[in-house]
Amino acid sequence: AEHECPRCGSKTSRIHDYRIQPVKDLDAFGSRIILRSCKRRYVCLSCGKRFAEKAEFLPRYHRFTTRLNASLVKEMASVDSMKEIAIRHHVSVTTAARLFDHVSYPRPHLPQVLSLDEFKGNTGGSKFQCILTDPSKKKVLDILESKKSESLYKYFGGFKDRSNVKYVVIDMSTLFRDVATGCFRNAVIVADKYHVVRQVTWAFERVRIEVQRKCAPALVSVKPSQTPPNPDQFHLYQVNHK
Repeated sequence: AEHECPRCGSKTSRIHDYRIQPVKDLDAFGSRIILRSCKRRYVCLSCGKRFAEKAEFLPRYHRFTTRLNASLVKEMASVDSMKEIAIRHHVSVTTAARLFDHVSYPRPHLPQVLSLDEFKGNTGGSKFQCILTDPSKKKVLDILESKKSESLYKYFGGFKDRSNVKYVVIDMSTLFRDVATGCFRNAVIVADKYHVVRQVTWAFERVRIEVQRKCAPALVSVKPSQTPPNPDQFHLYQVNHK
């Protein structure tokens, strides 16, 4: 069979040599499987380029089969760690993580209720990443490499169905609020209840600390050698130690 030269595009059937390549495959009946692939290398009669034949079961520059690749990607949807998945398939964690560079998926459809939040990570050289979720369906839509405003504007600018978003749920970040106002002009911006309750709790805590400081001179500090009074005797103890 003739093969096309990757350099000049000419057809050639001239075989240059053969090479044996070990290829990892899925386990069978509890045993580890390693195939020995005999790959033909062709030589182009026009430009002299030497190249290997294409194999449907073996992706380019890979040392494991396509079905092993697919099994790794499929299991990454489970709750197991990447290390556990890599060990089961007899590959390194780095090799399993690199598979995401070859996985392509379409952009999600924007729901009526969209939630934006940040989390600390190390992807793309950025300290914080941004996660998009559908809170009504409890579903993760996408994870962005950066939470910077220019990245968010560029990402949401590629959607044509932004008018479908009716509510945008965010924390009290001014960055997310500006992006939500600029990208979803008809949507209602909602502060999620966790951050609202946290702000209320912090407000109560500030008031408590302020009141406690004002009452500090009237309180009695018990020395380590003294025995703290009983609740029934606290008033008498306080009077005697003024």
